[in-house]
Amino acid sequence: MRRNILDSNTVSERFNILKVLSILSVIMAHSRKVNLGWVSYATEVLGALGVVIFFIIAGYYFNLNKYGYAIFFKRKIQTIIIPWVFTGSILFLVGNEFTVLRWLNWLAGNGSYLYYLTILIILYVLFGKIQNRNVLFLLIVLNICSLIYTNMFLLPTNTLITNYLNPLNWVGFFSIGVLLQKQNSLLVTVDRYSFLFPFLFLVFCIVGYKFEPNYGGYFSKLAFFIEITGAGSLFLLSKYLLRYSSVFNKAADLSFTIYLVHFLFFPLRKYLLHGIINEFINPIIYLIVIIIAIQFGQILARKFRLEKFYNLLLGSRTRMIVKKA
Repeated sequence: MRRNILDSNTVSERFNILKVLSILSVIMAHSRKVNLGWVSYATEVLGALGVVIFFIIAGYYFNLNKYGYAIFFKRKIQTIIIPWVFTGSILFLVGNEFTVLRWLNWLAGNGSYLYYLTILIILYVLFGKIQNRNVLFLLIVLNICSLIYTNMFLLPTNTLITNYLNPLNWVGFFSIGVLLQKQNSLLVTVDRYSFLFPFLFLVFCIVGYKFEPNYGGYFSKLAFFIEITGAGSLFLLSKYLLRYSSVFNKAADLSFTIYLVHFLFFPLRKYLLHGIINEFINPIIYLIVIIIAIQFGQILARKFRLEKFYNLLLGSRTRMIVKKA
């Protein structure tokens, strides 16, 4: 039976599937090898889809008017800032010599994976004042122009403001999410013609590989178009995975925590098989292991009556599966 895309439960379930596919993308981006020719290009392209989709979903669910500034950002302190600082600090102390400046740079995402959270908070503040649909379209155009400029003049990764910390390189994706939420007909159109996305994605990837065979990341020549069509392709895939939505819903609840802690599990790589196929299989193994570890931590936290503290520090948004005896 065909499910109505405008049904809130259907949207939620499909976006939960997208969250799990996106966190797999993020894990792939950070665990892949870079010396496997076209396979490395493919994993880099696939690894660039996750953050983009997370920005689109964040834009779709952004509704500052529902809570007001004070309540909205108070909640973000609890659900984002605290786990961001806690887990980010642990990752920093594991592999870096401590100085306050290095620590703050790391937390801000200057040279670390945490740039996503810095940009997300900036966009939350920015979009609190943006309501006009024409402005949203303008921001998408600015995003495309910024990515073209970035491709031509890539900044060094050790500068004060990196390409990753440039909000204009991401603002269009958030805008797309806001537009999809504000204009139901647009979401219906995207769903109706989503069968075109895999074809367009493949075309853009082939052309992109021809121009930049050694780089398929966020700031490649066709980055915006590759990432949008790639996101659309995964959106189409989510339709066919709806039958497994209960499994994806549970994993999606942990997606933020997985994002925060996934680097801690990369030492596992020495126990995994390596090769072309494993570049696509290993991220799934990492994901399963991380989910098991998080849930085991929740069991221990509940046993010692520290569940709320555990969930606060790790940004966990799921309820315990194991019930009290």
